[in-house]
Amino acid sequence: MNIALEKHIIKPKRSHLTGKFIEPNWFVKYGRYLKEHTWSNIIVYRPYKVKLTEYNAERLFKRLVDNKALEINYLWYALEKDREREWYHAHILTNGVYDVTRKDIASTLKRSISEVKYVTKPEDQKAVSHYCSKHIGIGDITGYGFVTNY
Repeated sequence: MNIALEKHIIKPKRSHLTGKFIEPNWFVKYGRYLKEHTWSNIIVYRPYKVKLTEYNAERLFKRLVDNKALEINYLWYALEKDREREWYHAHILTNGVYDVTRKDIASTLKRSISEVKYVTKPEDQKAVSHYCSKHIGIGDITGYGFVTNY
């Protein structure tokens, strides 16, 4: 990461109400970091048979980066707790080709296509990074990570 980007991420913002500087908390810094990347796909993965944990998530999602046919250079994932039970689903942001389908994702992960809820293109990069990092500090997100093929 370059120095200018690091300064942008940790830079305090001025409050509109009081005029004082507010130091960003760590999940705001994470959201700013995610805004600096170009994301081509948003994927929601909700498993049914095998529980998704922070221990097996990175190994599972590394398959997407390792599959050369998908041309995904890197991805970021966040594991969010389901409301009704003690299971988790994943929000995944990928950088790569734009025409990835649910079937491509499911076959690469070696999972059922019904577990890949949707694959869509982000309309706004800032909104995507905010959506995926907003619950990090609250406790709804238990695991997250950045997976790259470098």
